[in-house]
Amino acid sequence: MKKYLKKTAWALLLAFAGGFGLASAEADIVLTGGGADINWFYESGGDPNEPGTWHNVFRNKGSTQATGLSTQFADFTGSVGHGDDWEFDTLTVNLSLFTQLDVGGTDFYISSASGTPELADGSTADLGIRTRLREDEVALGIGTNTVANQFDNFRLSLNLSESTYNGQALGTSGAEFAVISWDDFDNQDVLINTDANDLSHDFPNWGHTHYNYGFTELGEYSLVFDFEGVGGTYGDIAPAGESTLNFDVIPEPSTAALVLLGLGFGGLLRKQRLAKLG
Repeated sequence: MKKYLKKTAWALLLAFAGGFGLASAEADIVLTGGGADINWFYESGGDPNEPGTWHNVFRNKGSTQATGLSTQFADFTGSVGHGDDWEFDTLTVNLSLFTQLDVGGTDFYISSASGTPELADGSTADLGIRTRLREDEVALGIGTNTVANQFDNFRLSLNLSESTYNGQALGTSGAEFAVISWDDFDNQDVLINTDANDLSHDFPNWGHTHYNYGFTELGEYSLVFDFEGVGGTYGDIAPAGESTLNFDVIPEPSTAALVLLGLGFGGLLRKQRLAKLG
């Protein structure tokens, strides 16, 4: 009887966990390859005196390899979305990295990014940042300008206290994170770098750029970003938003294979030595 109750309890627990996983995964997206973008849309609701709503939106492209695209973004009046946009709670990006880049004297493993001079070959998942913080005032009935900026700038800040590396607080883990851009002359422009305590950057209210994301250590990063619109029509009343981006950073496949081969060879030599001693 005890065994039966024990088995029943485990079955119920697994069923509950499975159901919870399915429910929580509906708006969780995993990018495994190709190019894609993060969009942040601000839905003003048609009243300049009332706070609106932020939307975290993943843009699927022709080359995108992703799972979890189950909650399609419901467009609203005045936004600049399109038919292959998907809302998300958490976005996970799988990166297979080996190329390193010196950023302020520190070596970072970097992700691929189209349009940059470093690792722009699409060899791993490529995530762009797209801001479309404009709306059609005429369609919303709040003004006479057909298209008007909602904010002067879009501020993205890494929340260091809530971000983690392999389950530890990122700030005390020894791992560092960076976002690297390039100017017209291919000079390095570091937007965010935890190693230098640069945690915030203002993006234009209308733009689309792919960046090299940098990581000093391989492993699992859970990065929490706070964001807000700065200045402009809604800058004083818009609420702050939050996005969680997970980066699973693993060695480039051929490198991982060499590491495993080396470990296996080392184990074989050790076994032979022990056999001789025996």
